[in-house]
Amino acid sequence: MEEISGLRRKWAIIKEKIRVRTLQAAVGQLADSRWLEAAGSVAEKKRSSDHPARRSVASALQKTRHSVRLPELAAAARERAYRWRRRAATLGIGTLALVMAYGVIFGHNGVTAYLRKRAEANSIEQQMQQLQTENERLNRRIAHLQDDPDAIEHAAREELHYARSGEVIFTLPSAGGSASGREGYADSEAGGASTAHP
Repeated sequence: MEEISGLRRKWAIIKEKIRVRTLQAAVGQLADSRWLEAAGSVAEKKRSSDHPARRSVASALQKTRHSVRLPELAAAARERAYRWRRRAATLGIGTLALVMAYGVIFGHNGVTAYLRKRAEANSIEQQMQQLQTENERLNRRIAHLQDDPDAIEHAAREELHYARSGEVIFTLPSAGGSASGREGYADSEAGGASTAHP
């Protein structure tokens, strides 16, 4: 309990020091404007120092002037502190807004990441459409091979290089000079007639 009361006393002393320093700063700022008034009060003191009654009246007037100006000084100090707090708050909010804008644009789930994912989704969708087209083509070919026996024979000759008994397979070089050429089938029983399949 004593510690709490000791802390309260220290806190009260600190608050009083802060208030005194704030007032001193305000008085320092207003010192230039009050310098002329102070010079006038010095002249008045000299006049009132001739007589003790005048001296007491002058000191009472001076005390009243200071007590009237003290609230003005305190109000000016409060206004200045309020302006500084408002500027600091504005600066803090602006900085926070900039940090948040940076996060929205360049963050993990920001606009740039969204655009990148959107382009990736478009690319995958195009690949999916190409694969569906290829799948449909292959399904048509499967259906064609299942329905047409001549297509099965043609595919066996073309892709697997099968020949019927008695046929001779020969390969002709292509016009472009590539290694794979046109294949022809010659029927040895039919008198050497050949058939070329592309």
